[in-house]
Amino acid sequence: MNNNLTHELIKNCTTIVKLSYLNDLCSHLSDKKCDVYGLRAEFGYPEHLIPYNNQRFLAYLGVSKKKLETSYGQAHFVTFSHEPKTSIYHSPVGILEHMYTIYMAQQKNQLLEDGYKEGENFSVELFPGKITKKNLGYWRWVLDDDWCVTDRISMNDLIDDYEIKGHVNWDELYRILPENVDDEYIENDYEEEDEEEEEIDSDEEETDDELEDGEIFLSDSET
Repeated sequence: MNNNLTHELIKNCTTIVKLSYLNDLCSHLSDKKCDVYGLRAEFGYPEHLIPYNNQRFLAYLGVSKKKLETSYGQAHFVTFSHEPKTSIYHSPVGILEHMYTIYMAQQKNQLLEDGYKEGENFSVELFPGKITKKNLGYWRWVLDDDWCVTDRISMNDLIDDYEIKGHVNWDELYRILPENVDDEYIENDYEEEDEEEEEIDSDEEETDDELEDGEIFLSDSET
């Protein structure tokens, strides 16, 4: 299904619900005070994509109670996220990424209603508060897909541009990213060129050997 259609379906057929009764438990488990939200399926959402015996909740999101005021608006931080498996899929179907977008839009609308930055343009952005070895692969994919973070340079640029330095811990991601992905592409191009040259040289050597063998054979026959 087209990603835009998927987002429209989720946006129009779900509701984000604040699950305050889970705040204390999840704050304790994540070691960070947070508000817990659930994305609940409503009328029109495909029944076969709703997790069984889960009160129609499609995904859960924990957001730190501490919000960061920035020049562009606010930065919010994910403390945990969870997407239950459905009865027909043995892995998540990608609801969380859409939930993040819906959450940011909802929070912005709430701030508008409250008169936040009246008359000014602003945005609410959502970032992982801490990237661990356990969720490293997932957040690497999300930051690449949403923010084009492919190396340490682009990661540092994102942190600086959105004024979140000192508020996130992405050390695990930093360790595995190349310094500059463009340099890697250049190195790979050089390596490919070297390999092609080696193959050409090897072919020429084989041809020369065949010619030499042929010359020896002819001289033997003449004798």
